[in-house]
Parts: sequence; C-alpha cells; structure tokens
Amino acid sequence: MHQPQNMAVLERSQFLNAVFAWKSFSWTAVMMDLEKVLPAGVQVTSIEPQISKEGDVNIRLRVSGDRERAVQLVRNLETSQRFLSPRLSSEQAQTQEANRSVNAPVTMPGAVQFEILSGYNPLPAKPMKEISATQDADSTKVGKTVAAKEWAEKARRLGTLRNLHIAGVVVLGLVNLYLLAHMAFAWRAANSDNAAALADQTIAMETAKIARQPLVGLDEKLAQATKDADKFYKQRLPFAYSDVVGELGALAKKQGVKLIRVQYAYSPVLPGTVGELTEARMDASLSGDYRPLVLFVNALERDKMFFLITGVTLTGQQSGTVGLRVRVTTYLRSPVGTETSESAAEADGDAAGAAAADGSAQAPAAGGRR
Repeated sequence: MHQPQNMAVLERSQFLNAVFAWKSFSWTAVMMDLEKVLPAGVQVTSIEPQISKEGDVNIRLRVSGDRERAVQLVRNLETSQRFLSPRLSSEQAQTQEANRSVNAPVTMPGAVQFEILSGYNPLPAKPMKEISATQDADSTKVGKTVAAKEWAEKARRLGTLRNLHIAGVVVLGLVNLYLLAHMAFAWRAANSDNAAALADQTIAMETAKIARQPLVGLDEKLAQATKDADKFYKQRLPFAYSDVVGELGALAKKQGVKLIRVQYAYSPVLPGTVGELTEARMDASLSGDYRPLVLFVNALERDKMFFLITGVTLTGQQSGTVGLRVRVTTYLRSPVGTETSESAAEADGDAAGAAAADGSAQAPAAGGRR
C-alpha cells in the first residue's frame, strides 16, 4: 500500500472524498429554509457553512435589519427544526456611512447587523410515533425495575437460617468438585506441552489471516478506484478555461440574472501525479431579482460541469434588485486524446461553414471568367 503508485491513488481518493463532502451541502436548501424563518425587513447578507469530519454542519449567518425583527429571527431559529442551538455571536449598529456601497440596502433608524452561529440539520425532525415509542420503552424500563425490587424482597425473606445451612453444604460440595477438576487438568497439562504449542501456532495463523483480510483483492480495489476517478474527471471536470467561462455566463443568462464581475485565481492540485488538476476559484458578482438568483445558485449546484460553491453574500432587499456575491470552485483536468473544448468545436464548425459558403459563392464567378 505504501508503494508510490498506490499512495497516489489513495491521495486522489482522499481529495475527492473531501470535495464530495463539501458538494453534499445544499445551498439552495439552506436559502429556502431561511426564507421560512426570515421576518419581513430582515435580510441575510452572508452564509458561511463549516462541515466537520463527522459530517456535522455549522453555519455562520450575518443578517441586517430592524433590531426587533432581527431578534424575532433568532426566536424563529430557536423553534426551527432545521437550525440547531442558534446563538448570537456579535451585534453592531448600522449607519448610513458604513453602508454606502453598490446595491447596499437603505439603512433605517435602529438597524443592526447580527452575526449568528447555528447548527444545521437538513433532515426532518423525529416523528411523533418515534417519540411515543421512546416513551413506551421508558415505561417498560420502570416496570422492570419495580419487578426486580419485588424479587429482591422475596429472596431476602427466604434467606432463613435453615436455608443458609443448606447453601453452605452445597457450596462446600462445589469447592470439592472444583479441586478435583483442577487436579485432573494439571495432570493433563503436564502431558500436553506439544498440544499447547500447536494451539498457539493455530491462534497465530488465525490472527495473521484476520490481519491479511483487508489486503485481499487490493489490486482490484485500486484499479476500480482509479477507474471511478478517471470517469468522474472525464464526465464532470472541464479541461479548457473557455468552457468554464462560457458555462458560467450561460447559467446566468438562462436564469435572467446579470453577471457584473468575475475574479479568477488558479492553483495546482495533486501536482506531479496522474490525477493532477488545476483549481479554478471564481469570485463572481451578479445582480437581479431574489428568486432568479436563488435559481442561479441551484443551477450551479445541479450543473453537469462540477461547480463547488464555497460562499454566498447577498445585498439589497428581497423585494427588489439584489446583489449576489458567490465564490465558486471547479477543477480543470488535462485533455484526453484529441478532445477539444465545446467553444473551440463550435468555432471550428462556424469557420468551416463560412469557408463552404465562400467557396460556393466564388464557383460561378470562376466559371464565368473561363
């Protein structure tokens, strides 16, 4: 397992598992759950999830609005089945001077910004049937405890002097039997050294078999892991920068939102291995109505091209134009064989069509000159 090629497969598998754990977090579900508890006049300005190794999700929320309504939001979170143990981290009064930015909401008198920490549970709460079953189980445990106490009382009453004498005789007889059996085993042990050594060897062999079990079929497991990773690379990861840029613009256009600005940054991942990638980080700013922006986030999560959302920030009111800042990550792979990007293929097709049209237009003129 510690051979270089095996370590490369293990390293890539660990990387993909970590990425998939992040991908399992649904930004759309969180935004929809927040809509159910968000009072009018309060807006979410930032959502920052944190996912532990055990899969537990904690969210840092930043909200702004009237203080009384922001407090009502905290109350709503406390009674929600999705948000667990919400607690206030900080509170800051807002001023006009601190909010003069593009798409910033108009600051009303008494407006504050709350930073809230909360656990998040995307699964439904325990049904009432399960709660009733738990209560019935507790009642059964109480009944068993009472029955045990009654039996203990009966045993105490039976413990008369006569019964104690009889018990003593029985115990003495058991002690004699134990001594006879011990003498017999000692005699047999003196003549069975070889048998004991054989038994020790058998135990050692069984232990070695158990330790070897996880390594059985290791070559097949490594080959299957490599095959699955290669399939994911080819089907979900782009290899051309133009494909990433084009897909981001197409999703924004489809949902009717405006892509204002995108900042790109790149860094290598798993360098020097067969699974080497280039991490592409995008910091995008968009504007539009609230609902189309939520649909844009959902489209990013569901797109065939692999997009991983790492941060969402909202500005503006939900009833009007909203500014969305979203941080997205994808990974660029190396091309396989002679594959070309979709945009390059379309450009080649357009060029070929134009060349064919020019040729057909020039043919009659050439014939006329003859």
